[in-house]
Amino acid sequence: MMDGVAAQAIVGDIVDRLGVRVNVMDDHGVIIASSDRSRVGSLHEGALRVLRTGRLFAVTSEEAHALTGTLAGVNLPLRLGDEIVGVVGVSGDPASVGEIARAIARMAELMVAQQAFLGEAGWRHRVRLQLIEDLRTGGLTGPGELRLPSRCPASGAIPTVLSRTVPFPSVPFSTRGVP
Repeated sequence: MMDGVAAQAIVGDIVDRLGVRVNVMDDHGVIIASSDRSRVGSLHEGALRVLRTGRLFAVTSEEAHALTGTLAGVNLPLRLGDEIVGVVGVSGDPASVGEIARAIARMAELMVAQQAFLGEAGWRHRVRLQLIEDLRTGGLTGPGELRLPSRCPASGAIPTVLSRTVPFPSVPFSTRGVP
């Protein structure tokens, strides 16, 4: 799920550009970002319903009075793959905010996916760096295991690992016509 700081930045941008009231709830139904910052940290019962059903939940003004922490509007699941990772709610008459709520939810899903990708890429990078450091310092070696020199005996350079993929040509190899 996106963190509260990133979610609040998104909410602020949406409010400035579109003038709608927006909440972002985590996977426990707690508001982590809102156009009304006093709501951050409170439970949103409409979000809990979306988390249970996985479906849009439109709330009328009359229904909102019966639900804790919920105003009239549209609440939609935030998905990352097949998993629901949160909920986006847009306050207002469901008939008038429904389409904008769908657009905001889609934008938030793209941002969640981007954060997940960047988080995984950062993790992979840190693992590579740690592996290189452990190999360089002998931290991964034991009796009878591969041991890399700390410096190249020929040049004195410190060994490095490149994480670049070089595409192999898909043309079949042939020795015909080769002298």
